Amino acid sequence: MLGMRQGNLFMSSKQLTNKAVAPRVALLRIQRRYVMGSSLENRLGNLIHEIQEIRKDIIIHKIEKVTTAQAKINAWKSLGEKISTKWDNVSAVEEISNQREKSW
Repeated sequence: MLGMRQGNLFMSSKQLTNKAVAPRVALLRIQRRYVMGSSLENRLGNLIHEIQEIRKDIIIHKIEKVTTAQAKINAWKSLGEKISTKWDNVSAVEEISNQREKSW
């Protein structure tokens, strides 16, 4: 026969009248809530840690993309400087018109 409902546990009328059982049941409830709470806290802590790791990976990926782009820009700039030093003072318009003329 079930008696009063206390929390998530049902207790018989004998258990309700037994003063030695009530403190134990209360202690078990507190322990169970603490264990569930701590496991949820652990899960939440793990999720927060994983989110922080993902953020770090995203930042590292962005830095790698910027570094790669900067290297390409520097390569083009150095190539442009090499071409500029070898240019023989002929303007670009003259160079193009000379290439279009058929002198052969």
